[in-house]
Amino acid sequence: MAIGIIDIEYALGTEVCMTEDYSRNQKLDSEIHDNLIRNASKTYYSARNEDVFALGKKSINAIISRNNIDPKSIAYVIYCHTSQANILPPPFSVVSHLQNCCQLHHASSFSISQQNCVSPIHAIKIVENLLQNKPNDKKAMIVTMDKILLEDLRRIGDSGIQSDGASVILLGKAETLNNQILGCYTYNDKNMIVGITEGRDYEENPNYLWHCTSVMRKSLKAAQIQPQELQTVCPQNTHRPSWEVLLSSMKIPMDRLHIQGLDQIGHALGSDVAINLKNSKSLFRKGHHLVFSSGIGGCFGAFVLAVNEVVKKG
Repeated sequence: MAIGIIDIEYALGTEVCMTEDYSRNQKLDSEIHDNLIRNASKTYYSARNEDVFALGKKSINAIISRNNIDPKSIAYVIYCHTSQANILPPPFSVVSHLQNCCQLHHASSFSISQQNCVSPIHAIKIVENLLQNKPNDKKAMIVTMDKILLEDLRRIGDSGIQSDGASVILLGKAETLNNQILGCYTYNDKNMIVGITEGRDYEENPNYLWHCTSVMRKSLKAAQIQPQELQTVCPQNTHRPSWEVLLSSMKIPMDRLHIQGLDQIGHALGSDVAINLKNSKSLFRKGHHLVFSSGIGGCFGAFVLAVNEVVKKG
């Protein structure tokens, strides 16, 4: 059963911060500082004094209102997150909280976190199977929320800086839409790594670029798309210099790379997927758009969004 994207929404923390200020406040040594300034976005978004769950509810309500959707028509709500700090203590649950706040009581709800920042792409694969096996179910909602609670964990080594935020991807059956998700592919490196070390730094993976290229190629192959056919590449919002290497190795022109997130937003963890799709306006541009994500601990994922015709929102 082919599925597509009905709509996307996101909300970032309201405090806009400078990466250079962060580096100075954290008293980083000169080598890490220089690398972070080169590799990370210039700014990032902090929800220091905000409830990240409120950002999620704001995004859900915006999508429901904008598309005039009856909440009862949403069959599934999948909550994705990376940090285990972004959950509620037992006996409470985030998915139950969202159901109560957004009138989503009829939806079957669960969460995915073991794929870290790739969890939303993994969730898309699950939705594909759910909607195929349940013909009467028409829509699913992927809600991603993450907030960095310790400032010394906000930088990803020297390769990027993390933003706080939430996002929603509303999915439906492709037969009723102008787009279709193709070649959804995920990979976990069984040989990888502890992720965050005891010193609160991020362990590097020497095979990272190879895995990125391999996963994107496998997604394109599954979608039966040649790299040169892509209109847009929506990246992971980390380590900007690596994207020139990756696209060059795949013979994809650099002007296809959506760079706003790399330059101005930073890595909003799993919400990079929704943020880059929305800001690149890929939903409203005919052609093929590649979306990529990677996560701590050796998680990688990609898919192609094929837009068949341009439909203007009213």
